[in-house]
Amino acid sequence: MNIYMSMALSFLIGGLLSFLIKYLNQKGKNSAFLEEINKLEAEKQAAILEKETSVEKLKSQFNHDLEVQKKQFTLVIENKKYKYESKKNEYYTFMAYLDVFNNVQMKALHDDFWPVITSYYQADVTGLQKKSEEKSIEFNNKCLLALSKFREQQGILFSQVNGLKLSASEQVMQVISELIEEIQVININFQDLLEELDSPDFQFQQVLSNDLFSKGQNEQEKITLLRENLLRVMKADLDKL
Repeated sequence: MNIYMSMALSFLIGGLLSFLIKYLNQKGKNSAFLEEINKLEAEKQAAILEKETSVEKLKSQFNHDLEVQKKQFTLVIENKKYKYESKKNEYYTFMAYLDVFNNVQMKALHDDFWPVITSYYQADVTGLQKKSEEKSIEFNNKCLLALSKFREQQGILFSQVNGLKLSASEQVMQVISELIEEIQVININFQDLLEELDSPDFQFQQVLSNDLFSKGQNEQEKITLLRENLLRVMKADLDKL
């Protein structure tokens, strides 16, 4: 009986030991498996965190680059706007001086010259010496004053050209150069007119040569055409900005 009990007890203990060993082995495997799972989870979380951090960095860098580009774009726009407004004002100013010059020229011819010329020669044909001398002095003074106004306005107009050289396009400066040449021709014709008015032939006939009239008309037409062409090239230059 004792032998059987001892054997049974031995089998029981052996079974328990075997079960315990298997249990511990399985528990060890489970622990290792759990540790592996936890490790993988930790690696997963670390990868997710790294990715999220990378995404945030990319977003931050993108926003930074976007702000930099926006500032650069704004600066470019403001710079172009400043150049456009500055050049536009320079062009407007020059055209305004050109119009004033043309007005002074026309006023000198029609408002200053012809009335005093008419008055002078009407007085001269009366044969009254004193009155004729007074009219001669008035005539000479008027001529000098008109010529002075003409040259003063011409000088003001020419001074504007120097400022335009710094910013105007080559096409604009080319047309302005042609315009200046025509104005200088007008200046010469203006002086020729004064010389003819003071000539004995004119004092005797009181008729200006058709050559002077045709020259003056031709030059004025050229000035008008050049002015229109100048406006076109100025507008084209501004549209490029």
